[in-house]
Amino acid sequence: MDFYGTLGASCAKEDTLYQMFRAGMTGARLNLSHTTLAESAPVLASLQAAARRAGVEPRLAIDLRGPELRVGELSGPLKLRDGTEILMGRGGIPVTEATLWCAQPGREMLLDDGALLLKVLKQGKNTVLCRVVRGGTLKSRKNLAILGVEP
Repeated sequence: MDFYGTLGASCAKEDTLYQMFRAGMTGARLNLSHTTLAESAPVLASLQAAARRAGVEPRLAIDLRGPELRVGELSGPLKLRDGTEILMGRGGIPVTEATLWCAQPGREMLLDDGALLLKVLKQGKNTVLCRVVRGGTLKSRKNLAILGVEP
């Protein structure tokens, strides 16, 4: 039987991973929904080093990013306040072209698993203007759903 641990901040150090291998872990899971393979290189190096020390040939399972829509990379967390207007697309919050195409006036968008709610006011070629209905803090790569649009 194999036992996998999910790689993350709490187990990114070689010593922690070594202890996990000693406790019976045989492989690790890497979730690429919120990071890239290149950004994960340091933790993968720690995983390999820890496995060598523990005498284990590690297995690696990688979860790839699914087809869901996400906001792009932000320079830092962005506070969205109720009632304010925000721009998505060129010059605003980075989103995909599919998001810009589907975000028609009157539609609502949920961000970060529904924690934030926006209402689309105007749709342009490269931008969408929205009003924040339910605000909060938005971080990079959080998911986005446009209500009433089927995948």
